Amino acid sequence: MLYNFKFKLNINDLFYSSMKYSYSTIFRIVFNFIFTMFFIVFFVYTIINNMFNDLSTVYKVLVIFCILLFPVIEPLVIYLKIMIRLNKNKETDTELEFYDDKYIVKKDGKTADVEYSYIYTIRNYKKLVILFYNTIQGQLIPARAFDNNKENFYKFILTKIKK
Repeated sequence: MLYNFKFKLNINDLFYSSMKYSYSTIFRIVFNFIFTMFFIVFFVYTIINNMFNDLSTVYKVLVIFCILLFPVIEPLVIYLKIMIRLNKNKETDTELEFYDDKYIVKKDGKTADVEYSYIYTIRNYKKLVILFYNTIQGQLIPARAFDNNKENFYKFILTKIKK
């Protein structure tokens, strides 16, 4: 066995990965920024020109909602969804054992052998590493599970998925 990790995912791990996925492309970041800035500018313009009070309540709420949509509401909804999911299904320990030809996932008393060819890509973030099986499914490994060998593990996996 080359690497062995045992961990339990928590709400912060899942929130961090969800936020990374939500803002993973430059298009999403730029769109969210432009959308939010447009409504901030509109809001400031209507205040400066004393037009905000002339707007109906529905439009006032809509403008404020649009300003808060991406920086506040979306992260809050993601966090709440994760919290509800974790309250329904308690997260259990996950154990990963990495060998030269495959790795083994042990969770909830079940064991699965996974060949490295199933790994679509790998993402190395500050707080976690994600082994993607396709564009949306993957294995999360929090940084706290690595015991200071995260970079070595990342290089190891890169050599395995490039073969």
